[in-house]
Amino acid sequence: MGTGSRCPGCKSKPFANAQRKYAHNRSHPPEWYGTRARRMKAAFLAANPRCHECGAHSTHVDHATPVSVRPDLLMDVGNWRPHCGPCSERQGARIANARRYGRKP
Repeated sequence: MGTGSRCPGCKSKPFANAQRKYAHNRSHPPEWYGTRARRMKAAFLAANPRCHECGAHSTHVDHATPVSVRPDLLMDVGNWRPHCGPCSERQGARIANARRYGRKP
């Protein structure tokens, strides 16, 4: 095989291989990453174009109540908040630090 080539088994499943490669980095259940969820998030961001915290252009959907606390609210639009990238990362860091030190997020 030459550089950049794939065996026939790998060529037939590039999407599945990509999903498997990044599966360990995902913090939400698989339904959060499906086609239905992507469409719902796109519609939510179109209806809510500004960040909930700073008013910048929103590009992320975050949960008001973390999914780790209430998994049943994963797809509940009432629990979603529009965020820009920096605010989304800041909220994720707050939740991670709270878990690390045994506090409620």
